[in-house]
This record gives sequence, C-alpha cells and structure tokens, in this order.
Amino acid sequence: MPQKEPTRHHYVPRMILRNFVDEHGLLHCYRKDDEAQFSSTVGNAFVKNRLYAKHDTIRRRKDASKESELARSVEAPADLVVRKILRCARRGQEPCLTEAEKEAWDFFFCVQMRRTLALREVIDNEKMVDWARRETIKVLGPFSEEDEKEFRAEMGTPERRRSAVDNAWIDVLLARNDPLFGTLRNKGLLIVVLADLEIGFVIGSDPVVPMIPYGSTLEDEDASNLFPIAPDVLVACYGPSGSEELVTWHKGPDAREMVDALNSEILANSLIVASSSTKYLNRLLNRQREQHNGSY
Repeated sequence: MPQKEPTRHHYVPRMILRNFVDEHGLLHCYRKDDEAQFSSTVGNAFVKNRLYAKHDTIRRRKDASKESELARSVEAPADLVVRKILRCARRGQEPCLTEAEKEAWDFFFCVQMRRTLALREVIDNEKMVDWARRETIKVLGPFSEEDEKEFRAEMGTPERRRSAVDNAWIDVLLARNDPLFGTLRNKGLLIVVLADLEIGFVIGSDPVVPMIPYGSTLEDEDASNLFPIAPDVLVACYGPSGSEELVTWHKGPDAREMVDALNSEILANSLIVASSSTKYLNRLLNRQREQHNGSY
C-alpha cells in the first residue's frame, strides 16, 4: 500500500530545527501576532497545512509530495553538510567542503530563501499572473504560441489565477536555473562560531538575514546573507568562490551586541522565532521591549 504523503509542511526544515531544541527536545517559541510564548516539538513548529500541495484549476488540492521531495533531494544531502560544518566549527576548524558538499549547501540555502511564508505573501501582493508566467518560463523555457494561449485561458477566473500562482511557487522551489542559486555558487563561506554560550542565535520563520550594503546586490563580494544553523553557529555566503573562513566571536560585549542585533533582525522579519533556551529568548524580547519603550 503506498505511503500517505504528509500534509503538515515545514517552511523551516526539521533538520535545522533539531539543532535548536533543549535537552528535552523542545523549542522555546514566541509568536509576534499575539505575543505568545510557548514550547513546541520540532514536528509542530514552523508548519503550515498543505503548504506545498498543488491545485487543479478549481482549487482542489492535489499532489502533496513536495514536502517529501524537499526532504529527500534537498534536506538530506544538506543535513550531512550541516553536521560537518557544526562538528568542524566547534573544533575551531574550517570544514573544507568538497565541491559536491558546497553545491548541496548552496542549493539548500537557495531553497530555504524561496520557501518562506514572507516570500509567499510578497507574491500574493504582486501581479500574480505575471509572476506565475515569469517563474514558469524560468523552469520550462519560453512559451510557444500555443502554450501562451493555454496559459492565458487558465487565468480566466480568480480561482484559476490563484491556483496558477500556488503551483508556480511550488514548481520553482527546486529549480536549479534560478539566478539566486548561481549567485550562491559563486560565493564562498563564512562560518561564525560563538565562544560565549551564555548567548545564542535564534531561528525564525524567515531565518536568513541579508547583509547587503546600500546600493549593492548579493552578487557583490562584500554582500552576504546570514543563516544561523544552531544556537552557536551561523553560516554566511561571503567572499570569492571557493573561499572558506572560520571566525570565532569571543566572550565580551562586542559579541553580545552582534548576537543581539542579529537576533533582533530575525525577530523583525519573522512571525515566529524559536530558541533552545528561554534565557536566550527572553534576552531578545527584553531587548525588543527596551528599544520600543525608548522610541517614545
């Protein structure tokens, strides 16, 4: 009997969330919309029901296999790389990734940047038909005259337009010909490890923090995206292709300020954040309250 596809779909993968659990296997979470603090298992955190399930033209759900495909073809290869990065970073060593390992990490990083709910909401607010057409062409190539007519016919009702956008977003999640993936392939790695375990990174529903100077793009060498993969380790795409650099943030006020600032940015961009420690989480929330009170 075929195995039933999962319907609870993660937009932050479990292989990353597991690095942020406490000794009891729990994540300590904060949800911004109702300011609720709660604990959660990995299976129940950062999920949306049938997020990656495709639709037919009348909005019926079909094909919920994308969650399993993401786990198999993107997350499983990247999980081995993440474990290697963590193991080496905590020993004070650069991971010396092979070409295949670097590609697995870059693709995972690229997919994670595409799969967030924040990006999904941006798409909702754009011209949906144009977006769906553009992204479909990226994956399948230019439309023939017949393809164009069929595509426009499918856009005839709001329900069909919505289905087309949903399906295009799902289709491009695993596209390797996206310029973003090419940009990541052309950049090196910067790995930051914390020596002060009294502080730690959080993980957010939008976990990647852009560090792009004004007037620059991610293609520029001094631009970067930062991704915490554990409370004590983050990975950034930074520097020229083939480069690796390991940096330790030692104990002291400078490191604490940098961690606090990064966590605050993750909170600002995310609907939910989670931490391995209520202490880390409360530190972040107290900083937010202080900044808010000081703004008056």
